Amino acid sequence: MTAIQAEFKQRLEQILKDRFVASMPKTKSTCDEAKSCSRALAAFALNKRLDIKPQEAAKSVIDDVNDHGIDAIYYHKAENSEEDGTLYLVQAKLNDNKNFEQEDALCMMDGVRKILRQEFDSFNDLVKNRQTEIVQALDECTHIQLLVIYTGNDVSQTAKQKFDTLFNDRDDLDERLCQMIDYFSPQEIEDKLREEQSHKPIHTDLYLTKSQKIDQDSLTYYGLVNITDMIDLHVQHGKALFEHNIRYFLGTSKSTVNQSIQKTLREHPQQFFYLNNGITAIAEIIEPKSNHNRGKSGIQKIKVRGLSIINGAQTISTCADFAQNNPDVDLSAAKVMFTLIKADARAFGAKITKARNHQNPVTTNNFAALDPIQERIRQDIAVLNEGYVYSYRPEAIVNSTHVIRLEDALNALLLVSNNPTYPAQIKHNANALNHKDSSAYKEVFTEDLRAIKLLNATLVYQTLQSVILDYERGSQGQEKLVLRHGKFVIIAVMMKCLKKNWIDLERIIDIEKLKNTLSSPLDELRQQIIDSFISTAYKGPLAFFKSQVDVVDLMDRIMRTHFWLVSDIALDKMPKGLFDKFPKESRFNYMVQRAPQIEFREAQ
Repeated sequence: MTAIQAEFKQRLEQILKDRFVASMPKTKSTCDEAKSCSRALAAFALNKRLDIKPQEAAKSVIDDVNDHGIDAIYYHKAENSEEDGTLYLVQAKLNDNKNFEQEDALCMMDGVRKILRQEFDSFNDLVKNRQTEIVQALDECTHIQLLVIYTGNDVSQTAKQKFDTLFNDRDDLDERLCQMIDYFSPQEIEDKLREEQSHKPIHTDLYLTKSQKIDQDSLTYYGLVNITDMIDLHVQHGKALFEHNIRYFLGTSKSTVNQSIQKTLREHPQQFFYLNNGITAIAEIIEPKSNHNRGKSGIQKIKVRGLSIINGAQTISTCADFAQNNPDVDLSAAKVMFTLIKADARAFGAKITKARNHQNPVTTNNFAALDPIQERIRQDIAVLNEGYVYSYRPEAIVNSTHVIRLEDALNALLLVSNNPTYPAQIKHNANALNHKDSSAYKEVFTEDLRAIKLLNATLVYQTLQSVILDYERGSQGQEKLVLRHGKFVIIAVMMKCLKKNWIDLERIIDIEKLKNTLSSPLDELRQQIIDSFISTAYKGPLAFFKSQVDVVDLMDRIMRTHFWLVSDIALDKMPKGLFDKFPKESRFNYMVQRAPQIEFREAQ
């Protein structure tokens, strides 16, 4: 187990201040901002675990001196019975890298025993003021649950052992006490923060005409649906309807197919079924209901939960666009074949999506939309709440000036790596790298990739591109061509020098400060690369910078010079490894480790 990531802790503290602090009972002791956040963590746990309002959760906080290790007390009544509920006793620890230790467990155990014995005399006024309420809850509840939320590394083994002794002491405790602690871990906290940025699942009813059922490998229904029903879904849910599709609406101006769809709707809506390939959707839950007439016969009503259109986004979006612009056109006769498959979007659903979309003209980078890592990164960047939007769909339109796109993120992560072949590969054919099955993609988009690293690496990459473009505009002749075609080499070398103090920073970098800091070292590197190319190249810049062999040799020379390793004799003795992942692997790993790191400095 690991502690909460720094960027998530920062966002968590902001949420605690914004949603809970103002509604918490006041304390008699001094309570600064840090202490207020610490108190609010217990309310956050109840809010997320029980789905209650933040204000209601905040009022349950009793954290103050003499709280005996209990930070919140809350009685959660069951929805269907006045007498069937759970009393929650909560302890919260807002620490960076500390475990939940034995003394924390012992303190909480003391408080639990006192509450169960209704010994309130030694508690603070926040508990005493609620004594009647707590006694009534103890009288009514069927379960008593201990909830521990923490942001540090883990719960220590000794703490767990102490809790075990509490549960083993059955003669001295209420039999309603649940035998397991509900641990709210740092990873769960991060997941809850991500959930706030996720697309809400779509629950609806579908109506299929002439429906048929297949119940073999996966439950499937197919039949005809009214186009107007699909339009209504689109109006209600927007892009969330297509979240597991590989792409969004391309627009009618970019697609002749979409133009044809609109022509059919305008001129022959009754023929729409014959001229369209149909729509495919997946859903986590499919519950067929009795036939529903809706004024007609033979219409099957199907209740679906977690619906997502995986093929047919263009059809539905085009129809919705047409209906909006042509409100007087009657579309009641337009129907389309609809296939509904019970499948999980992450497993079988992804396989279905890929197979069905291969029948249409899509590019390989569209299929990154099927990678759950991409959606996780999008959510994580949204959690940072710094105004940046991550877009991993090629055609997505994002209403933000701070957009981080998949293509730039991939290039940035590749160029910051030690592999010297990537500048040439990106120059030669970036699209060959930009799909989820490429080895380059798999190398950088891993389960443990942090959003803050991706964001900072991309901002550095974009800033370097911008500055190099300014260099190019002010140059001419051979120098201009070297800057144009060799920019990925320049970026790759410079990123090695920006890794520690910029890319690996635990907060989002300041772009203007980066530009000020870059001025001198980037200018020096630019001139070194230009001079080295002119003195050694035997071909034009375009061909040269597409060649992996040429680029690797150039980067070897430049990094040795720029990193002040010309006199390092260890480099000359580096053997070639038989199992190297890339050319001169040990040599480049050695140089990257010794890259001089550029520190922030104010503009002169």
